[in-house]
Amino acid sequence: MPAFSKETLEKFKNSQATLADLFGLDARQVAALMTTGHTLWQQGQLEKAKNLFTGLALLDPANPYFHIVIASIHQKQEKYDAAIQRYNWALQIFPNDMNSLTNRGECHLNLGKFQDAAADLKKSIELDPGKKHPASARARILFLSAHEALKLVKESGPEALAEARKKITAE
Repeated sequence: MPAFSKETLEKFKNSQATLADLFGLDARQVAALMTTGHTLWQQGQLEKAKNLFTGLALLDPANPYFHIVIASIHQKQEKYDAAIQRYNWALQIFPNDMNSLTNRGECHLNLGKFQDAAADLKKSIELDPGKKHPASARARILFLSAHEALKLVKESGPEALAEARKKITAE
């Protein structure tokens, strides 16, 4: 076990230092770990990438990027509840992140939580009045999908939505 200086331990105790600081990792070393995680992700080794970014999130829990990457891996694996939880953490740190709002909205949409989806997507759209950010463009499309799904459920019941989803995925 490494020997920690009294000063670093005191800073850590007072939330003025991260685990990375405590273990003596500098920004270059953390960046190397991030690069490794991205390489694993690009190679399709999602579990390894998720484990690495989970470790990074433990080292620096106030970094929203680590939570966003973990959330996006969960989303890609269709683990929408887990993705939403990580997007929640990221949005607590960086509340106006359009990518996280749009992705969380899409997760809600996939879970049939249309009002939650609409709220996230609407906020993402509102954060980009100039309509220039790709995340808000995606949010606009997903918002229409959420609106149409909600309309279908109101008019014909939840079974109609399930049937429509089956038809879409079968094609």
